Amino acid sequence: RLADPERRRSAHPGDVASLARAFRRDGRQDEALACYAEALAAWDEREPTPTRLDRDTLAAEAARLQSRTGRHAEAEAAWHALADRGGSTAVWAWIALAKHREHRARDPAGAMEAALRALRIVERRRAVGIPLRAAERDLARRLARLHRRTRADGKRATAGERSG
Repeated sequence: RLADPERRRSAHPGDVASLARAFRRDGRQDEALACYAEALAAWDEREPTPTRLDRDTLAAEAARLQSRTGRHAEAEAAWHALADRGGSTAVWAWIALAKHREHRARDPAGAMEAALRALRIVERRRAVGIPLRAAERDLARRLARLHRRTRADGKRATAGERSG
């Protein structure tokens, strides 16, 4: 019954989200993205207070699939919306934005800014006894690389100014 887009409109958002996951596993990316969008819209309309984790987890799954299917601008917007919402998913959203800015947009300074935003969340969580060790490890490597890249970019720019 949920395979019919008309019938999906009356279904519970959690059921539509499950269908999105099934479509994703089956390689039916466009249908999965449509179901993610429908589930998120229904959640926002019908259930103004779904558990934040469920809604944000679903939004993160949709953003990952958008990125994997080449819809990078949509994925970036989705990650930014998640980052702005705060909560436990925000650190991963900022890390995803850092990846996008570093590798897609070729903007190491923007990537650094996103990674530092993620780091602030990680540090706050650690201070209250809720460490995010995987995020800490990712950010340690990412920030070291970004520091090297931004220093190297700065040196190249300075050398170019002197020779020009």
